[in-house]
Amino acid sequence: EADCAALRWVGAAFELWEKSFPLEPILAAQLRKLKSVVAVTAVLDTDFYTPGAHPLHRIFDTLHKAATGWQESLGRAGQPAQTLVEETVEEILSMGEERRGELADLARSIVESVQRNQSRADRMATRAAETEQGRLKAAQAKFSAAAMINQALGKYPAPAEIGSFIRGPWYDSAQLVFLKFGEDSEQWKNMSSTTNKLLESLQPPDEEHESRRQELFASVAGIPAEVKNWLLSMQHDREAVEQIMSEIEYAHLRIMRNQPTNLENIPPIELENGKPPKPDAKVPL
Repeated sequence: EADCAALRWVGAAFELWEKSFPLEPILAAQLRKLKSVVAVTAVLDTDFYTPGAHPLHRIFDTLHKAATGWQESLGRAGQPAQTLVEETVEEILSMGEERRGELADLARSIVESVQRNQSRADRMATRAAETEQGRLKAAQAKFSAAAMINQALGKYPAPAEIGSFIRGPWYDSAQLVFLKFGEDSEQWKNMSSTTNKLLESLQPPDEEHESRRQELFASVAGIPAEVKNWLLSMQHDREAVEQIMSEIEYAHLRIMRNQPTNLENIPPIELENGKPPKPDAKVPL
């Protein structure tokens, strides 16, 4: 009669446990396979009735912790938890009476496995968060660089070859400056200022305002060096840098000689969605 009561208690305990702490059906079915082992242990081992004292208690608690939150849709990310549950259940079922003393060692081994899996999951989550944060920063850099350049292009026409340079290597460099130093930095402000100064220097001076003409000529000499300073995207292509410096200097020379520079309206840089990433975007850790 005592044995029957123990078996009824095990059945009721399993039913209550599965109802109160549900798992995905695949893993719940795996743990349910151990019901017969629990029933035998409850009949033969009086220590089983002390909560947390028996190795089977610790094994169930640890496996349940590992399985909580598991879903089949997790795929590879959820494989360690599924494998741990399946292999543990299989090992316990394969134990004969003479091996039941190994349950304590198995319980310790499972705890260590869960800790390793959790550490691995934490590292994966951290890498995913860092990747997403990097993507958001890159998207913000693209938008801010395009917005800054488009604003300047909207005010000033430019020779086609210099327009291509501004929409290409200069745009790439602006993103690098933004990422390296930030939107509120002096470096970014100088990058923006140099963009406007370069385009402004390519505009023919008004002959009626001689002072403005002299100011323009005085500033022209230093602009190529400023541009070269911010060309981060071309640091390792010296020949390309010298080529664009020559084009800028040639355009300035034509202006100082009152020769036409063939200015044209340069189309703005277009982005896929035309909107900046949300600055308050949260990345789960």
